[in-house]
Amino acid sequence: GNDNGQTPDYTPHNLFSALDLTEGAQTLLYPPGKQRAIAGNASVQLKWIEVLDPAGVFDHYAIYRDMDAFSSVEGMTPIATVDAIDVLTYLDDTAENGTPYYYAVTTVSISGGEVKTINSVGPRTPRDETDLQVVSIAQTPFYPRYCVNYTGFLVTEESGFGPYWAPAATGLCDGQDDTTKHWPEMDETVTYIAKIRNRGTNTIYENIMITWEIDGVVVDQYDSMTFLMPGETTTYDFIIPWDNESHDIQFTISVLDDRPENNSLESNTLAVGFLTYIDESFIEKFREEWSGNWPNTQTDDVIDWLNMHTKRFNQLFAEANCQKRVHYDVLEVLDDLADDPLDPATIHFAIFPFRYHWETDGDPRLSGYYHTDDDIDYGLLHEMGHQLGMIDVYQFDLGGEQNQVNGQGYSAHDDLMRGCSPFIAEFHSLAMNHWLKVPHGYYGQFLYNLPQTIQLRLLDYKGRPLNGATVKIYQICEREGVGKVITNQIKAQGTTDSEGLFTLPNVPIDSSLAPPVPTGDTLHDNPFGYVHVVGTNGVLLFRVEYDGGVDYCWLDITEACVAYWKGQTDTAVFNRQLVLGGPVMRIMPKDLAELTAYDWFAWAEGAAASVEDDADNTMGGAGSVKFITDGGYDTALRYPQTYTGLWDLSDATQLHIWFYAENNNGFQNESPWIRLKDAEGNYFEYTYYEEGNRADFLNQANYQWKQAVIPLDGPFVDFGWNRTTQGLPDMSRIQYIEIHADTWGYGFTLWVDDVRFDWPEYKYRDFQTDNKIDIADLTILAGQWLQSDIEFAPALGTDLSQDKKVDMADFAVFAQSWLN
Repeated sequence: GNDNGQTPDYTPHNLFSALDLTEGAQTLLYPPGKQRAIAGNASVQLKWIEVLDPAGVFDHYAIYRDMDAFSSVEGMTPIATVDAIDVLTYLDDTAENGTPYYYAVTTVSISGGEVKTINSVGPRTPRDETDLQVVSIAQTPFYPRYCVNYTGFLVTEESGFGPYWAPAATGLCDGQDDTTKHWPEMDETVTYIAKIRNRGTNTIYENIMITWEIDGVVVDQYDSMTFLMPGETTTYDFIIPWDNESHDIQFTISVLDDRPENNSLESNTLAVGFLTYIDESFIEKFREEWSGNWPNTQTDDVIDWLNMHTKRFNQLFAEANCQKRVHYDVLEVLDDLADDPLDPATIHFAIFPFRYHWETDGDPRLSGYYHTDDDIDYGLLHEMGHQLGMIDVYQFDLGGEQNQVNGQGYSAHDDLMRGCSPFIAEFHSLAMNHWLKVPHGYYGQFLYNLPQTIQLRLLDYKGRPLNGATVKIYQICEREGVGKVITNQIKAQGTTDSEGLFTLPNVPIDSSLAPPVPTGDTLHDNPFGYVHVVGTNGVLLFRVEYDGGVDYCWLDITEACVAYWKGQTDTAVFNRQLVLGGPVMRIMPKDLAELTAYDWFAWAEGAAASVEDDADNTMGGAGSVKFITDGGYDTALRYPQTYTGLWDLSDATQLHIWFYAENNNGFQNESPWIRLKDAEGNYFEYTYYEEGNRADFLNQANYQWKQAVIPLDGPFVDFGWNRTTQGLPDMSRIQYIEIHADTWGYGFTLWVDDVRFDWPEYKYRDFQTDNKIDIADLTILAGQWLQSDIEFAPALGTDLSQDKKVDMADFAVFAQSWLN
C-alpha cells in the first residue's frame, strides 16, 4: 500500500533485491520463459523470451537435448550455448530426421549459477517432408453478419399464464441498421482468394499448375512459379460477377508432394465463412504430442484437420438435403506470442474457436464427442452450427423431476445439435434452407415460422377419434427463481370434437416486445406464446381426460416449424394416439405379466422401446413380459394399455415383481423406480435402499431372477423399499403401474414376471388359488362390487350395470371374466 495510508493500488513502490556476497555463493537466474521448439528438416528451431537480469549477472543460455522427456538438467551436458541475452533462438542442425527430441533452455550466470529444474519441450521429430497445402478460400469483399441486440423480459400472457422468461431480438448493434449491406449486389465483382501454405520442411521453388473450377467445370488454369520457405504462404485470385446463386468453387494445385490429399479445397458462393487462428506451437503439439494417441487419424496437421471438418459439415448438410455450406475465409497460423489480430474485423465471420492457443488449449480431440472412426469431433461441428444460428435441440429436453404435472421426462429428436449426433435432422435442415441467403448473426428466430392454426387429432388405443375428451395444456417455461420446469398452471383447455380434433388457442403477441427481424421472420399469434429463441419454452404437454381415464401427449415447436416449412402455413394437424377409450378395469388379473404384453405400454426417453411375451424365460406360469430398448435415459413399462385402470388398492399390502435383466453397462439412478399413479397424475413412488441410501436393485437382477417384495405403505427402512409421493395420490383410484429404469450407456433388455398384489385374507379366499367358483367366493365378489357403487364394465355383457341385482347368471359371467 501507499506510505500515507491510502487504499492499496497494488503497484510496486519500492523494489529490493538481495545477493549473497559470501565466498562461493552463486547468483541464480530463472530459465527463460515461453520455450518452444519447431521441427524442421534435420533440424529443430528453439525459441524463448529474454530472461530478466536486473543485476547484470547473465553469462549465457545453455541448450539441452535428450531423446526422453526430462524435468531437470542435473548431470546433463549442454549441446550448445548462446552468449547474447537478446538472442532468443537457436537452430539445432545436428538433429537427425525420424528421431524424437526433447529440449530445454536454462540461464547461466557469471558465477556459474544455474536453475536446473525445468520441464522439457517435446517431442519434436525432424522430418524430410515436401508439402504444399491449400489452407482456405476467402470471398471478398467481406460483408458483416448481423450484430444483434437481445432483450430479456418476463411475460405474463393475456390469459394469466406466466410469468416466464422470453428474450427477443430487439435491434441491431455496431452501427447497423436496415440499410446495412450484408450481401453482394447483383453483378458486383467478387474475388475468391485461395491461400496455400508450405507446411513441409523443405523450400518450394517450382512451377505449379493452378486450376479453378465452378460447378465442376474448369474456368481458369495456368502455371505459376512458386517460391515458399517452410511456413510461408501465398495467394491466388479468381474474379466472377455475383449472381446470388449457389455455385461450388474448387481450387486445386498440381504439384508432386507428400500429401496430395490437401492439394485441393472446395467452397460455395453462398457458404458461411469462418475465421480461426492457430498458434505455431499448437500445430507442433497437434502433430507430435497428440495425433499419435488416437487410432485411425486421417491427418496429423491441424489445418488439414479443420478443413476436414468443414468438408464433413457440408456432407452432413448434403445428406440432410440442405443447401447450407460452410468454409474457412480466414485460417491463419500466428506466431505464438503475437497479439490477437484486429484485421480483418471479426464481425464479418462465423467464429469458433477464435484462436487455438499453444499454452492453454489442449488436444482438440478430447472434447468427448470425437469419433475415432472418421477422425471428426462432432462437438466442434456442434459449436460451429451455433454460428449459423442452429440451436441446442437438447433445450427441449425435460427431466422427470422438472415435470410437476405427471413426472414424465421428455426428449427431443436427435440431431448434431442434441448429443452431437453425426447427422442433421429435418428440423435444422429446413431451418438452414430457410436461412440459406440470410447472413448469420441471428439465433433461432426461424422458430417463429409457425402455422396460423395448430390442431391435435386425439385417437384412442385402437386409433379411433376421441370425441368429447377434455384437453388441458401445460408448457415448459423458464420460471424466475426456478429454472426450466412444467408447473401445474394450466395454459389453456378445451374439448375435442367428433373427429377428435382440438384446436390449440393462439396467444396474442405484442410486436413491441418481439418485433419482426430483418431476416424476414415474424412472431405472430401462436399457441407457444413468446417463443424463446433458445428453445426453453418450445414444448407443450397435454393432459387428456376421457371416460374416467387420463393420458398425456407432447408437442414440441420443432414439429410445428417442420410442418410450416413443408407448406402447412395455414393449418397443421398432429395426430396423437393415446391409451384411452378402452373398457374400465376395476379388478386386475392375479398376475399382470402372464402373457399380457398386449396390455403393457413401452416407452423410452428419446429412443425406441418395445414389449413382447416370452414363454422361455419365466419364473412361473406360461410366460413373462420382455421389455427391449436402445435408450440411454429414462425408460418405462406401463400397465394397463388397452384398459382404463380404476383400481382400489387401499387394502392391498404388498407388490411382488420378479426381475431379470441383460445389461452389460449396468443400471443407474436407483433403478427401478416404481410408480402407482392415480387418475390425476399423482403417484406413489417406490425405490430400493441400502444402508439408508437409494440403490440400484436391478443390478442384482442382471443375468439372474431377483424378486422385489414391496410394502405399499410402511415405515422408512435402511434396507429395502421405501415410498415417496408426488402430489396427493389416492390409493383407491389407481389408474396404472409404471416401472422405470435407467442405464449407463445405451440399451438393455428387462423381463418382469409374477407381477401381483397381496391382499388381506378376506379378499383371498380360494378363488385366488384353486379357480373353483362357489357361493362363498361369489358372495365376496358381489359384496366388493356392490360396495363400490360404480357401474360395471359393459364388456361383461350382463345386467349388473343396469339393475344392480346379483344373481347367479350375472356372477357366472363376472367370475369367469376375472378368472380369465
